[in-house]
Amino acid sequence: MKNLVCHFNECEKSYLKTNTQISKNRKLNKGFTLIELVVIIAIISILSAIAVPRFIHYTAFAKETVCKTNCGQAERMYEAFLIEEDIENTDIIFDQFMLENYSDICPKDGVIYYLDGKINCKIHEGISENTDDLDEPEDSDPPGEEVPWL
Repeated sequence: MKNLVCHFNECEKSYLKTNTQISKNRKLNKGFTLIELVVIIAIISILSAIAVPRFIHYTAFAKETVCKTNCGQAERMYEAFLIEEDIENTDIIFDQFMLENYSDICPKDGVIYYLDGKINCKIHEGISENTDDLDEPEDSDPPGEEVPWL
């Protein structure tokens, strides 16, 4: 029985020694290594390289959509104004209407004009009605079998 007690005490002492050594090593190692920092910076830069262009695309798409929506609303209001006042369209009447009712139609401050019953923006003239596939240019050919699209 004495052997068991001595053996247990020796094991407990060795456990305490290794445990205190580990805690001392942890106290000395309070920072990140250079490799860990370089890996973290590389991961963040890869994620930002993916996210920033997509964010720019989405903000440009949102500005185009806002301009298109605002032009449509202003167009309906201008047509109603012309019918209500029983007058014909002129550039002076259109400019006066826009000054009185709409100050900010285009988020990119495009020049707004009225032509053939439509209000358009000089910057966003080519906005298509189908906005589902804005990622793909209209003139591009569909991908062949040899080039995969990501």
